[in-house]
Amino acid sequence: MYALIDCTNFYASCHAIFDPRLWGMNYVIVGSNDGCVIARSEGARNLGIKMGVPWFQIKDLQEKHDLYCLSANFALYGALSARVHGIISGLSDECEQYSCDESFVGLAGYPGNQAERVQRVRDRILRWTGVPTGAGIGATKTLAKLGSHISKAAWRKPGSYPAEFSGLCDLTAVSAGVLQECMASTAVKDVWGVGPAFGKRLEECGVITTLDLARMDAGYARQQFGVVLERTIRELNGIACIPVESQPQPRQQVAYTRSLGQPVAGREDLMDIGGNFAEHLASKIRSRGSVTDKVMVFAMTSPFRPGPRFYKSMVIELARATNDTRTITHAARRGLGAIYADGYRLVKVGVMLLNLSDASTADAQIDFAFIEDAGAGRASRLMVAMDAINERFGAHTVHLASTQPSRRVQRQQSKCPDYLTNWSQVPLVRA
Repeated sequence: MYALIDCTNFYASCHAIFDPRLWGMNYVIVGSNDGCVIARSEGARNLGIKMGVPWFQIKDLQEKHDLYCLSANFALYGALSARVHGIISGLSDECEQYSCDESFVGLAGYPGNQAERVQRVRDRILRWTGVPTGAGIGATKTLAKLGSHISKAAWRKPGSYPAEFSGLCDLTAVSAGVLQECMASTAVKDVWGVGPAFGKRLEECGVITTLDLARMDAGYARQQFGVVLERTIRELNGIACIPVESQPQPRQQVAYTRSLGQPVAGREDLMDIGGNFAEHLASKIRSRGSVTDKVMVFAMTSPFRPGPRFYKSMVIELARATNDTRTITHAARRGLGAIYADGYRLVKVGVMLLNLSDASTADAQIDFAFIEDAGAGRASRLMVAMDAINERFGAHTVHLASTQPSRRVQRQQSKCPDYLTNWSQVPLVRA
C-alpha cells in the first residue's frame, strides 16, 4: 500500500502563507526575469491561464479580472518544501521525495487505519507550515498517483468524481466497481507516466480512458510500446512494480541557465556571467558529494525577437574529475570566451556540469594547475572553508576574483522577501 501526498498549488500557496491577502485572489507566479507563468493560484487556473504563457500576453487580464503577477522566489519554495517533506517522512521509513511538492510513502506493515494516518499528516502539514495538500492511497504507486489526481479533481470539479474523494482518495477502501468507475472517468493522458503526447498515441489506438489502459494486454503493450507501459498496466491492476526510492538516484548532470534582462555586452561580460554560474554549480555538487569531468557551456539569442539568430555550445573536458571551484570556473570562462561572436544579442546563457560521479569513489584529485606547489589536502580544505563561510554569511561572501558578484539584477518587480532564509527579512509579528 502506498500514499502520495501532493501540495496544492504549491508555489502560489507559499506566497499566500506570508501574505494572507492573496488567499482567494487571482494571481500568477512568473519565472526568470518576470517572463513566463510557472505557477497559478486556483483563481488564475479558473481563468484558463496556461502554464508557460508569457506574462505580456495575459497582462490585459490585470484590469479585467484583477489578476496579479508575482515574481518567483525559489529560496522560499525550497525552504517550505523541506519542511513539508520533513513532516511527511514521519509517516513511514519508506519515503520518496518525488518532486518539490510531492512525496510517495510506503504504508505496508503499519498498524491502524492508513487513511486516518495520512489525514493526520495532512492536518499537521497545514497547521505547522500553512501549505494545503491533497493525497491519494493505492495498492501501487500508480494507483496512489491516480488517487491523488481524483482527490484534486473531486475538489476542483464537483460531480466529476464522488464528493467524498475530495482532498483524500483511498482507492484501497473502495469496491472493484467504484474503482472501475473512477478509471472510466479519468482520461488516459492523466495516468502517471503517460502524459499528453503519449496519451494521444494511445487514443489513436482506441485507448481513451484509464480503464481502457488497465484492460489492455500487458504483453501486447510491452511489444508495441515498451516495458514502461507494461509496468503501468500491471500497476493499474494492483501489481506493485515500482518501489519507493528512499534514497534518490544520483544525478548525472546539473545546470544553471538564465535568461538575461539585458543582452551580453561583450566577450568579457559573457565570461563573467558564466563564471558566476559555474561557481554556483561547483558549490552545489560539493554539497552532494559529487565531482565532474566535463563542463558544457552555451549562449543563444532570443527565439522570439527579430534579428540574426545564434546558438553555440561547447563541452570542455577536464584533466580529471573534480569539484574545485577554480578548475570548473576556469573551464566555463574559457569555453564561453571561445564560443562568443560579435553582432548578436545574446540573452540566454547556461553552464552544465556533466558526467557527475561520487567524489568518494571517483578519481577526484584537484587540478593543481593553479597551485602546483600545494598538496591535495590543502586545496580540499580551502573549498570546505569557502563553503562554510558562504553558508554562514551569505552566498558570494568569499569568491574568486574572476567571479565578481553580478551587476546584472534580474527583473523581479514583485518578489516577496526571503522569509525563511534571510535573517534580515524574517517577518515581524506585532501584537
